[in-house]
Amino acid sequence: KVIQLHTEFHDLLYKLSKSKKLFQMISQFNDYFYRYRVALIRTVGNIEYTAEDHRDMLNAMKKKSPRLVEKVVREHLERNRQFILKAIDAGKMTP
Repeated sequence: KVIQLHTEFHDLLYKLSKSKKLFQMISQFNDYFYRYRVALIRTVGNIEYTAEDHRDMLNAMKKKSPRLVEKVVREHLERNRQFILKAIDAGKMTP
């Protein structure tokens, strides 16, 4: 259920961007993103960070602050990148 909600959240963000090009590009990588999403959600401690990041993204959107949204999204992506790299290094995930 968590993975489904997580995926729906991201899909909603892509659609809200109103960028057909972005949505098409992201759609091509859905299977790839899903694989990493599942692994990230199952990583101890990451689900809390992810939920907090998503709340921060929504709050930034409510404030209509594109710079804040960008900052929060970049931090979210970097944190997840670090989780993925650590998991790969530990042999818990394959690239």
